[in-house]
Formats: sequence, C-alpha cells, structure tokens
Amino acid sequence: MKNIMITAILFWLLILQLPVNGLASQGANYKYPASNKVLFYAPGYSSSHQDTSDDGFQDYLLDEGRDFFTNAAHFKATITAKEDDEATLELVSSFGAYGTVIIHTHDWFRKGTPGFRTGTMVDDESRIQHFDDLKNDRLAESKSAYFWDEHQFVVFPSYIAKHVPTGSLDGTFFFLGYCASLKNNDM
Repeated sequence: MKNIMITAILFWLLILQLPVNGLASQGANYKYPASNKVLFYAPGYSSSHQDTSDDGFQDYLLDEGRDFFTNAAHFKATITAKEDDEATLELVSSFGAYGTVIIHTHDWFRKGTPGFRTGTMVDDESRIQHFDDLKNDRLAESKSAYFWDEHQFVVFPSYIAKHVPTGSLDGTFFFLGYCASLKNNDM
C-alpha cells in the first residue's frame, strides 16, 4: 500500500513539474489547479509520530511534500499547512479557496461511506452547534487518533455537499490521503 501511495504522489508531483505551455498533447480538457495555493490538511500528523508501522511515510507526505511544492520549478506554490487541531472542521468549508488540497488523516466508515477525521475535538457545545449534521449523518464522532479519551468530528461527502459553496471546488485538485479514500467514489 505504501508503494502505491508513493507512486501516486510522485506521479502527481511530476505533473506539477511540467511547463504549462508544454502540455498541448494533454488535450483541451486537461485542467490545472485554479490557483497556486496548496493546503496540507493534516489532523492526523501527530498520530503518525506515535505509529512506527508506516516506516515514516506519513511524515514524508507532509514534510517532504511541503519541500517539494516549495521547490517545484513550474509551480510556485503558496503553502498553508494545518496540523492536528489546526485542521478544523470549519476549514473544510473553505477547501475551494485552494488550488490543491492534500488531506492527511485517518478514515472512518458509516453505512459504507468513507469519511475523514478532522482535528476538531467534540465537546457538548460543538455537539449542539453541529446537531443537524450529526443527526443527518453528514458528520460523526470518532475516538481521537492521539487522545483516546476524546473524540473528533468525521466529515462525510454529504457534509461537503451541504457546506462547501456550489462550484467552489471546480478548480481544486485533491489528494485524499486516508486509508478508505479509494474504497468507492463517494468522496
């Protein structure tokens, strides 16, 4: 699994190295990110430091990815990195403001639909604030990946459909770096 993910990332990053004018053979429908803004959304970053089973891949994705985008020859990126509790539920609604969003977190399933954990911890106040989304299965609560006595919000595709402005994701490229992201086409 690790080799497949590294290959996919390297392929994507290779495309970013190609000059824009040199891709005429890609066809008229070939798309580039709408902006040079890159978001690393990594609520699972600290948990990867505690888990040695991935041989450092999780660290590589964020740490080396930032370096790669910073040094890309034909893609001058403006990078924003939000790790752990900085990768909030509220930030999901602004994914469309970025040309590329790289999500690095843990997955969660509900009724066959994959979701991803945010860095927002759940408390009584946030349960009330997001009651409608919890009730309608757009959000869920999951045990925190790094604080076992706490819970984090999990985002499902229906949350994005309801809370992300229509059309704002049209120019956004996503790398869904959580285990269940390729389980089906829902996300």
